[in-house]
Amino acid sequence: MSTRSAVGTLDKSGHFKGRYVHHDGYPKWLGVKLIDLVHRDGVDKVLDVLTEEHYGWSSINPDETEGKGRADDRFLTVPNYGEAYTTNEGQIFPDDWVEFGPGGGSGWGTEWHYALEPEHLVVFDYTTQVGIVRYDDPAYVSALAKLEDQS
Repeated sequence: MSTRSAVGTLDKSGHFKGRYVHHDGYPKWLGVKLIDLVHRDGVDKVLDVLTEEHYGWSSINPDETEGKGRADDRFLTVPNYGEAYTTNEGQIFPDDWVEFGPGGGSGWGTEWHYALEPEHLVVFDYTTQVGIVRYDDPAYVSALAKLEDQS
């Protein structure tokens, strides 16, 4: 079973715009992995790889260095980031964004949304903001677990 999510940013009005992630979208996994990526590469680089260079993800895992040996070309292993979808027919395309405004509205059925901001990660359970975790918080792993457990 997949926990679908999206990773992106917020604009000044609070509008979320991000890319779809199919597997392991819960805060105890993806939230932690996103902060790990920010620690390693910085917010701008992480956003560029996750939202501009690739248009959707099967999974995000900074420890992944090799493909899963799939027989088709619908997936691309991005070393140290995870498994991205290609832009083949039936897959994700550059204009496919998961979006919602301050009042809600996600049509993708995504359960968690993560906005990578300059100093912190904003976490949404569906379209309800449930917390903010600072990248420099030494207890970010437990902070994300607490957000998940409260939802």
